[in-house]
Amino acid sequence: MALEQSSRDLGRAKNALQDYLVKRLLLPKVYFDVSWNGAPADVLAVDRAGAGDVHVARIASGLQPHFTPHDITESVFVSDNVENGVGNFLDNFMNPEDGHYRYVLFLVRGSKLKEFRLSSKLRDRAMTDDGVGRIGVLFVDLEEEKATMNVVMKPERFRSNPEMARLSERFVAEHPANWEIRDEPSVVG
Repeated sequence: MALEQSSRDLGRAKNALQDYLVKRLLLPKVYFDVSWNGAPADVLAVDRAGAGDVHVARIASGLQPHFTPHDITESVFVSDNVENGVGNFLDNFMNPEDGHYRYVLFLVRGSKLKEFRLSSKLRDRAMTDDGVGRIGVLFVDLEEEKATMNVVMKPERFRSNPEMARLSERFVAEHPANWEIRDEPSVVG
């Protein structure tokens, strides 16, 4: 089920996440392969509507969860083991300025045809100690003509702070977006 990751596959995964975010945000600006507050972000989106929420995604390149088919429900149980480090990858995404919404992407062949259930250990590691904020876990299936997104666990908003708002405003002003909604051109009459 795990997928060998080429630069082409990683690019398709970024485009799939961009499509996912564009459909869910009101006025997104989407960036690829940027540094957000000193940490790499494979995809970053700033929703310019409302509070200006920052959505940060990291592709778990080279990491794969452990999959165990469940015979009765036909779902797939997703867990971690010490060697593959998925839990540590989640732990390293818990800094206060990592974004309001955070996503971890895995490239998984055939994921859109399956129902996945995260182990309680991974679910716990994806959530803050006080319960305000949870990392979303997404599987990108590159098996089809168009890459598809399988949301295994939806993200929940992390706490905001004044520094994140300043970072967001500065970032948008200094970086050209990969995708954004432009103002409609004025009609010359």
